[in-house]
Amino acid sequence: MKSHRLGRKVAAHAMGREGILSALNAGVDTIEHGDGLDEELIDLMVRRGVYWCPTIYVGVYVAAGRAATGAPIWPEMLKFEEKAFGLAVRKGVRISFGTDVGGFAWTETKPRNSPTWCATA
Repeated sequence: MKSHRLGRKVAAHAMGREGILSALNAGVDTIEHGDGLDEELIDLMVRRGVYWCPTIYVGVYVAAGRAATGAPIWPEMLKFEEKAFGLAVRKGVRISFGTDVGGFAWTETKPRNSPTWCATA
C-alpha cells in the first residue's frame, strides 16, 4: 500500500461484512464504524493488529429517529454492535474511541441513552 510506503496510516470507513473484509484485505490500519463485524473478521483484525473505532454513540443517538422514518434496521444494528463489541474486547481487538462527529450536536459530550455495555464488555 503506497500510504504505508510513505509512512502513513490508513483508515477505512467500512460497514457491512464485504466492505470490512475488502478494507482488511487492502491492508488498512483501522476500521471506522465496522457495523457488520463477525468473529472471522474480528480474528483477522487481531492477527493483523488493526484498530476498530466503532462510533457507538452516533448509532445510539440516531437509531430511534431513523427507525421512525422507515429504517427499522437501526435498533437491530445496535444489538449486533453490542455483540461484536463484547467479542472484540474478549478477543483483544485494539479499540479506539470515536464519535463520528456530526451525527449529533458537537456541544454534547455524552449523547443521550449512552449504552452501559461499552463500559462493561
